[in-house]
Amino acid sequence: MVDEAPVTEYKSKYPITVSSAAIPRMSMFIWGPAGTGKTVIAATAPKKRLIIQFDNDGSESLKRSSDNIVMDLSKQPPSIVEEAKLTSNPFGINDLLTQHKDIETVIVDSVTAFASQAVAYSAGHKSAPGAVFENPSMSGYGFRNRFTLGLAKNILAVTGKHNKHCIFIGHEDVPKLGKEGEILSITILLGGSLSEEVPLQISEVWNLRDTGKKRYITVRSVGYRKPMKSRMFDTRTGYEFESNYDAVTEKGITITELYERWKANGFNKIALPPA
Repeated sequence: MVDEAPVTEYKSKYPITVSSAAIPRMSMFIWGPAGTGKTVIAATAPKKRLIIQFDNDGSESLKRSSDNIVMDLSKQPPSIVEEAKLTSNPFGINDLLTQHKDIETVIVDSVTAFASQAVAYSAGHKSAPGAVFENPSMSGYGFRNRFTLGLAKNILAVTGKHNKHCIFIGHEDVPKLGKEGEILSITILLGGSLSEEVPLQISEVWNLRDTGKKRYITVRSVGYRKPMKSRMFDTRTGYEFESNYDAVTEKGITITELYERWKANGFNKIALPPA
């Protein structure tokens, strides 16, 4: 990655660049049910990768590799969510990226687990009056929302400062059903309005699903699943592609490969695989 080319003929106290000269980093949210390979796919992003782990044993599905550095916060007390508020250095990430410039991608696995930790931390907290673990109440859920949005904002900011790719992982919520038991919608398991608010800050939002025979990545909101979106892909003629990466053989489409295709195309939209 390189810095954007400055525009010298325009005078401003803020940086001005030529958009065609920009080499953007990826910001991505991958969500779906358990067992669809979210962590495995995320770990095909450019290496080295720093994985901020909130899910218990979240990185166990990954092949042992020096390309994956795991910061395991899953065993920490719920108060660990306070560190998400450190705007310049959440969880010490700024220090790590400063010291280890070979890290190319930061992965948060998962935002769902972080949000659960925030709910647990709200119980008895002075900023969430009346919240208890069994019944967080509106104040507890508001507490969760503030911390989870803060996590997304600050991780995006610190990775943006170092021009590193950033991937958030989220679990899928249970379907919202109609009166006749029909599925009305399926979204990210975050609670409240977070499933809409967090992805707003992110350019690539992909859903993973498993049909029992094949796995698919959907990059445009269709049917009852949402949100999904993409700046990378041309979705005028399609909305999904097969997720065929095999972690054992390390064969199949990777995020690194897709990023390189996008880069080679001048960061104009590319066709969905396998085209």
